[in-house]
Amino acid sequence: MFIVGSLLFALCLVFSCNYDSECKDIDYGRQYMSDSSRTSFAYKGGETLFFKDPIGQELAFLIIPPSVIYPTWLNLAQEPLEGTCAGEIKIRSELQSLVVNFNSDTLDYKIIYVHAVHSLVQEKAPIYYDIMTSDMFQGNQSPVNWHISINHLLDSKGNETYFADNPISYHYTEHIILNGRSFEKVYYNNLPDGSALYFNHELGFVGFKESNKPLWVLDRIE
Repeated sequence: MFIVGSLLFALCLVFSCNYDSECKDIDYGRQYMSDSSRTSFAYKGGETLFFKDPIGQELAFLIIPPSVIYPTWLNLAQEPLEGTCAGEIKIRSELQSLVVNFNSDTLDYKIIYVHAVHSLVQEKAPIYYDIMTSDMFQGNQSPVNWHISINHLLDSKGNETYFADNPISYHYTEHIILNGRSFEKVYYNNLPDGSALYFNHELGFVGFKESNKPLWVLDRIE
């Protein structure tokens, strides 16, 4: 037994054996949004959004405190699904985001709007990118009564090739008229049931429609 152990030790010296596995957790630290992702965030904090329907009824969306929107951080631990270390290690990151929430004064509509760094892991290498997510829904229970969203890539952070074939889940138009009001550079999503959501990076949410109900269009921001 001593001879066998000595032989293994000698072989390790020759071939530089390492008893420590190369599959170790990796911490990539803080990952910041690009400047353009931060500056294109639609709200500064403290806003109230006023929408009107075709007959002039008004619906206000009140921002949930704080009155100033600061960056927040999400601690993320991901496991590689491929490669020699699949399922054995954690890829850790701290991802920056900007988040705002609005509640309507009546009708129980809610808005969640986010700019954030997201991450996908290939082998042991994370791919970071900035994304915008905007969700509008109605109801406090789960599942909610109604939901619609618009999501799109803000900054690929040099990973254009990776996202080249990703399906697009939104529409974009340089100009649109909603209830007689004109808006420029609008992202929108139309669902088969007639629901719709409209978003502009300067004004934020500019219109929405729940299935076969009236279209609400942004009238002003105070």
